[in-house]
Amino acid sequence: MKDPLEYLFASKTKLRLLKTLIFNEGISLTLDDFSKRTGLNKKTLQRELKKMIEYGLVKTKLAVDEVSYSVDQNWDLYSELKALIARCSINPSSDAVKAINELGGITYAAFSGVFVGSKKTIVDFFLVGDDLDRPKLEKIISIIEADAGREINYSFMETAELIYRLDLLDKFVKDIIDEKNIVIIDRIQEKKNMVKRRNLRLW
Repeated sequence: MKDPLEYLFASKTKLRLLKTLIFNEGISLTLDDFSKRTGLNKKTLQRELKKMIEYGLVKTKLAVDEVSYSVDQNWDLYSELKALIARCSINPSSDAVKAINELGGITYAAFSGVFVGSKKTIVDFFLVGDDLDRPKLEKIISIIEADAGREINYSFMETAELIYRLDLLDKFVKDIIDEKNIVIIDRIQEKKNMVKRRNLRLW
């Protein structure tokens, strides 16, 4: 049998399935579920899931004559694999990060929640900016969800609202920014300084 990591990273198909398993940890999915979330056919899914079961990464559950699958979080290398997959999904060369950087007008963008294995924050993706193109925002969310193989919780906010809520020590905003996350863009201090300079001129 091949080295497990050599097998898991041998193709885009395996990687797509692996991401779906990890970003849906604790959730049992049927072949239909996997097919909808990954775009892979059932024959391919059955073959790859069978192999992952042999490696001990996937476990099965039988309910109402239907088999469902989920990642085994007790697998020896699971913690390291999970961290690596999360990092790879939002690295600078990923489609999602490229689309975020090309959007323009962004003050802050960060991934948290499912992408960092944290249940403390209620959002998985937080983006702050001004005059943002709504269709492009929706496309970014579609790219992120397609890559993760699941729906994500996200929040958009304008810069003025963010600064106002930070000044009020708003719990929702502080929890997102202060808890474990992966920051893609952070221009909050720059924007705060601009507001201060503008207010001084008004005086």
